[in-house]
Amino acid sequence: MLTKSPETELVLTDDRFRRMVIVYRKDYFQKIRFDEKLALHREPVIYLNEKLQELYNYMNRIGNSAIMRDIDGTTCGYVQTIIEDLWKRDKQLKSLYRTILAYCKLREKEVLLIATAVAEYRAMYRVKSLILRKQHLLSKHNNMKKLSPKYFQLEVRKVFEDEYLKVFLRDQASLQAVATHLEKLDSVRRVN
Repeated sequence: MLTKSPETELVLTDDRFRRMVIVYRKDYFQKIRFDEKLALHREPVIYLNEKLQELYNYMNRIGNSAIMRDIDGTTCGYVQTIIEDLWKRDKQLKSLYRTILAYCKLREKEVLLIATAVAEYRAMYRVKSLILRKQHLLSKHNNMKKLSPKYFQLEVRKVFEDEYLKVFLRDQASLQAVATHLEKLDSVRRVN
């Protein structure tokens, strides 16, 4: 499906819409110099919390902009909510871009404007997901450091009269080192 804007010759497709989301995401990370500042920060989890708060504020500004408001006679809502409703109601809409086209046709809105705003919002949603994942991994890594000063730690637990062995690995631990250590233990039973 192709959509042409009347005042320009720009053609927007599913693929170009997806690329636009990726470009918005990369530009945001470059603009805030995310990787560089994260590496320099003494407490990266605090830095990630600050960036998440800034991101939530930015997403609210995008979502509350005039382009993203849906006013239809007596009802008022948000474009992203209407698009989500359209997506849930029609299985034939196979992509976000096609859902945007259906919305623009329904409300007689400019496809390029709506698609650009939704692409930016979607990109920021992905950025939020990536930051939350990074935050989770950092907190998990910090917990791992507290568990063991070594590269791995073995722990025997007893659950319902059955014993099992739990192995905590750190980033630099090799599976071969763990296997060698397990072979040295007399009480470990091999199970295929």
